[in-house]
Amino acid sequence: MASSASSVTLQGQEQWVDWNRNFIIKARGLGLWDYVNPESPLFGLFKQEPVRPEYPNFAALGLLSHEPPAGGRSTRRGTSNSSRTQTQTEMETGTQGSLSAPVNTLSDVLQLHRTTMVYYEDDKREWKMQRERLADLEKWVLETISPHLAEVACSPSEGVHQWYINLKNRTGVTPDVEIRSARDKYLAVLQQATKPPKDVKAWVRNWEEALTRAKTVGVKVAETAIDWWDAFSNAVTIFGYGDWARSYNMVHKEEIITNTLDYRKVVNDFMDCLRLPASKPKVVAKGVFPTFGTEDGRHDEESDTNSTQSTRDDRQKSSSLVERDYRRHKRQHSDGCQLCDENHTLDRCWIAIPELKPDWAIIPEDKKKKANERMEVDPSLKRLVQALRKKHKAEKRRSNRNKANDKPDPGKRD
Repeated sequence: MASSASSVTLQGQEQWVDWNRNFIIKARGLGLWDYVNPESPLFGLFKQEPVRPEYPNFAALGLLSHEPPAGGRSTRRGTSNSSRTQTQTEMETGTQGSLSAPVNTLSDVLQLHRTTMVYYEDDKREWKMQRERLADLEKWVLETISPHLAEVACSPSEGVHQWYINLKNRTGVTPDVEIRSARDKYLAVLQQATKPPKDVKAWVRNWEEALTRAKTVGVKVAETAIDWWDAFSNAVTIFGYGDWARSYNMVHKEEIITNTLDYRKVVNDFMDCLRLPASKPKVVAKGVFPTFGTEDGRHDEESDTNSTQSTRDDRQKSSSLVERDYRRHKRQHSDGCQLCDENHTLDRCWIAIPELKPDWAIIPEDKKKKANERMEVDPSLKRLVQALRKKHKAEKRRSNRNKANDKPDPGKRD
């Protein structure tokens, strides 16, 4: 599990990946990453403390002197400061643009000095701000590495940018080692999903952190949404959230295929599911569909008792027809649902039996439309769905009746 910036102490290669990630986050937050990143063109080019301009020496300058006053403004940046110095000289010598009059009055000299001081104050403020941020980063580095590494890699005569190079040379890992480490950690988290964990939320957080590192370094098994979604959905199905995984797959199937699904959103949505009140698991009735004329398949024992022999014969014929249709469809759709092509049996399909759908689940309209079209062109599939709905309603009535019979009579005394 990746640790936070305040808890990772760099001691060797084992901690380098986590510490380096935290160092980059800290440096970016301070606006210093471009200055300490060895691959950046600004590496080591920190701002230098500017020199305060000297006050004009009027006696040496003279009112009509074309010589610039002593102690011109110091340079801070190569191009910008050279242009400022050139402008200052032009103002003093009277060579700027089409102006031909020299700086020959006291007010001109004072104005030039005030302008130079404004530039100096801006440079001093920016330098001081960067110096404070560098001190903050240096303090953070010394607080998050071992005393031994501080002794061998962080010389007082070197800057934090050189410290970073020294630490990387001493404890850093090569890209191939980093990829193997991230891959092994990701696979180790998935191997823990062979049975429901004690804390599902903790496992999900570990999976999210392992996937983040694996995607950062380019682990192949974590690159596309198809790869990591299959692993995640299989895991949560083992944990008992298969209905949620199937519903989520239906809603976001296009995003999974196009690799636009964000795993952070998936984790957040699954956490919302965990916060919902737990529901009792649905008991799967015996048999895949009803077999009228047997004890398990009849809709109502009382109605069967009072029914005529001709009605029973009609039901048996209907049952035989439905059973024949079911066997044929099962052979044709052995890898999924005959109605929606998802990875479940027809008697567990939310489109076939809407009462099975949880309140939080959403079925896309295009899937409903496609299922209805299938039933319109295939009468045998429509008979199957109608039989399943009829069986489900009968079981629900029988269950409600049993609950009513088991309820104690408040007026009866023992």
